[in-house]
Amino acid sequence: MDKTFKTPCGLFVKEIIDIFDYTARNGNPVCRCPYFTRTETCELNDSYVEEVMHPCCHYETTHACMVQETDEKYDYENSVEKLIQQEKEIENQLINDFVKQKKGHVCRQNIRYNRHTREITHFYAPELCLYLQCKYCDVYQENLTGAKTNIFYDLKIKYIEHGEGLLLDVQKETIVKNKKITQVPISKKLAEIILKSRKLGEYIHYKEHSRLERDLRYEMKKLLSVEVFNIRAEIKVKHDIYEDLEAIKSGISVSYSDIELKQKKQEKSDRRAKAKQEKIDKIKKLYIEKGYDGLGNQERKFMKLVDSGELDWEELDKLHEEYLEQQQSQLSLF
Repeated sequence: MDKTFKTPCGLFVKEIIDIFDYTARNGNPVCRCPYFTRTETCELNDSYVEEVMHPCCHYETTHACMVQETDEKYDYENSVEKLIQQEKEIENQLINDFVKQKKGHVCRQNIRYNRHTREITHFYAPELCLYLQCKYCDVYQENLTGAKTNIFYDLKIKYIEHGEGLLLDVQKETIVKNKKITQVPISKKLAEIILKSRKLGEYIHYKEHSRLERDLRYEMKKLLSVEVFNIRAEIKVKHDIYEDLEAIKSGISVSYSDIELKQKKQEKSDRRAKAKQEKIDKIKKLYIEKGYDGLGNQERKFMKLVDSGELDWEELDKLHEEYLEQQQSQLSLF
């Protein structure tokens, strides 16, 4: 049976969302105060708990309210849950009114509602569009299906390479071209909408700066600056050899993200093929020496996964018999 709690102001509580380590009575249950719009201090609440603010999200916090267990029957009409439900209804109504005011040109994924002030903020985050990839844009009221493309950008990276021993530190500069903003193609219309955002460059810069700072630190290098430029939508990547030669003459190294990605995939594929072949050779050797009955469960399981064309069973049985005969002939000499 669920326990029933009561707030100092007389509201019943069924859902306890947190357990606060209270010094006077450890394990004292705490709920969030349902009066989100209040600004004054609650005299009924414990003074220590009243100062605690529970973060609901990165832009909103709410007061903690100390509750105690009660034997009284739970009354929904006089409960915290009812007040929270009423606040949700007010929130939905205000958002619907805001959408009507903007004549539907509002993205509900980019709406921020503050329960303390009951204010609505409509913002735009390009990373949300990249993540959600909606089929229809409410802001522009256009379909986002059709031809596919991708958003590319280039990076100019300046960093310090620390010298070993008596060697001096060297400042280097490199350009990485044809970086993809997503690995999956997006619709051409969505790409056009995202490119209109002034925050797109900030989003890419923040993401790349965080990644490069972490990666270069492991390589004992210090990141100085990251510049994002040439953000564009393209179906296929392009390589400008003459531009690259000019950069190389200036002492700037140039690399292509798409080429490096292909090389990494090929290296990974080669490593897997090599490891698989080594395992096949090992199993062949075991099979020749011990036969099928001498193989372990892991070897037998692997043999079932291997393509039938890679293992010639008749040839292996023949080699196994020859190996046994050879062993018998060697024993007969003694």
